[in-house]
Order: sequence, then C-alpha cells, then structure tokens
Amino acid sequence: MNQTSQDGGQRVECRPARDPAVRALIVAAMFVGFGVYCLIDVARGKYPMPTDWSDINVVANWAFNFFGQFVFTGVGLIFLIWATLFLRRKLTADEQGMTYGGKHVRWDAIRSVDAARLTSKQVLYLRGDGVSLKLRAWRLTNFRELLALIERRVPADRITR
Repeated sequence: MNQTSQDGGQRVECRPARDPAVRALIVAAMFVGFGVYCLIDVARGKYPMPTDWSDINVVANWAFNFFGQFVFTGVGLIFLIWATLFLRRKLTADEQGMTYGGKHVRWDAIRSVDAARLTSKQVLYLRGDGVSLKLRAWRLTNFRELLALIERRVPADRITR
C-alpha cells in the first residue's frame, strides 16, 4: 500500500507475505496432529509402560508415544507462535526513514546498500549506524515500491551492485 503524505513525500508499507506463514502453519498443524495422535494412543492404553525393559521395540514404542504427545505438541506451538509473530511484523518506509522488526534507520544513517544479490536472490542488505537489515522479496509485499523509494532516498555512491 503506497500512500502520499501531506508534505508530498511517499510512504511505503510492506506487509509480510503470506507464503512463509502458511508454510509454518502447515508444519505447526502437522506437529500438533502428531502430538494429538500420540495422546490418543496413550489415553487408549495402546502402548502401556513396559514391565520388561530389555525389549527395545516395546520400550521405543512406549517412549515415542508417551513423550511424543509433549514434544510434538510443543514444537507445533513454537511454529504457531513464529507464524503469528511473522504476520504481525511489517516494514514502513517514509521520508524520515525505515522501520522493520523494531529497528528504525534514518535515510541519512544508511552507510551502504548491498544489492549484489538483488537480481539473483531478491535479497537486499542495508547497513547503517549500528543497524543492519536484510530485506527479502519473498517475505515482503510491495518490494518493488520499496526499492524505488530506497533508490530515491539513498545516494547512488552508497549503493553497490
């Protein structure tokens, strides 16, 4: 979403792309599903605690299902939290500077823009006073508009291709 502010400057908002979050949500659903599957097997008594610990197959089946209900569900929740945090993160660039992931960098504070991997990987590196940002096109919407704004605001001698 591009917007023009009252002073004639341009503002670019790059929301997160949906693809990485959808992938994380699919992985989260798989892990939570595995955890629920193990929980159901344990609740039905399909794999009781072994009395003879010398049979490795019986012990492994019990351990997988008993501990799997906790481990798989926990890993699934981690992926769910990551996807939620990713979807809440957006990049905002205006005439003063750029804010992304809690980091704010002013245009005059940018010391170098590394665009060497821009054509092949769609990755752009911004380095400034104590701030380094890695911008990936597949993670952000409106990436072309952002590139146009960066080219207008950062002097050409600071951009390496």
